[in-house]
Amino acid sequence: MINENKIIGVNLTEDDMKEYNNYAAVDFTNPILTYPKSMSYRDSDIISREQKLKNALYRNWCMKRNFEYQGGIMIKIKDEFTAFFTLYKNEFNGDLTDKELYILDTFIIHLENILTDLCAEQTQPVFDYSNVADSSVLSTREKELLPYILNGFSN
Repeated sequence: MINENKIIGVNLTEDDMKEYNNYAAVDFTNPILTYPKSMSYRDSDIISREQKLKNALYRNWCMKRNFEYQGGIMIKIKDEFTAFFTLYKNEFNGDLTDKELYILDTFIIHLENILTDLCAEQTQPVFDYSNVADSSVLSTREKELLPYILNGFSN
């Protein structure tokens, strides 16, 4: 079962990630964590440019890296915060567009499924399916697949 807090950055050094941790408590995207389900977001929907300029994370971490805009996906499994996937964009490339948010939205269910599998207990519940499996109503293939279905597997 995965139960550790990790911050992983692509094109960010370990020092970048450690420095981010110094500002994590004042991250202007933190209000997203109160939302009850998985979602995509862009920071300009959460905070104005004027408010960002007053934020220590933005001034001391984002600006230093030319991260003018950010957006991404927050994943919640069983109503608990599980993962953030954050994308940063510079001033030249502009804010995330509606189309980019739509694309991010298409990944949410896929990521929820992957993370649910990764976070699941190592032992799957075992169901007694012997009475059903012995039924003459099911085909040979259906009887073969039944244990997997009853134990929560998907194709």
